[in-house]
Amino acid sequence: MATNSKDPVGFSFVRITDRGDVETERLVLKAQRDIPKGSKYLIFDNTFNENGNPVNRHRHMYYLRIEEDVPSGELVVIWTKSAENDILPAAEGKLRTHRYFWGLKKSVWNKDTDEVAHVVPFTDIISQTFKAVRSGK
Repeated sequence: MATNSKDPVGFSFVRITDRGDVETERLVLKAQRDIPKGSKYLIFDNTFNENGNPVNRHRHMYYLRIEEDVPSGELVVIWTKSAENDILPAAEGKLRTHRYFWGLKKSVWNKDTDEVAHVVPFTDIISQTFKAVRSGK
């Protein structure tokens, strides 16, 4: 699958459904280009303070690794609850749906309107592993 360097994310937000209900809550994304198997993303949320400014506080983060090629137009749905990742086959006139499960016991998306969802390609993040160091020795 070819990638488009002008669109590093490749997804658009469709909606957050059933906010506040861990059993049915989900974030729905639509592939705007072909997303190859193995592509990696971080999905996270943040809230705002009483002045409407973003709060610099991490709350929830999900590491999404695409398990099978996602052709342009197909949906990727991230459910809050636990289950096995799967792909729903295409119904007549529709495309497949790639379902991923966060594995949480509490909802991510509050019932109010003060949250933002972010999707960041993992390739844009630099990481370093550090050895644990015990202080005082």
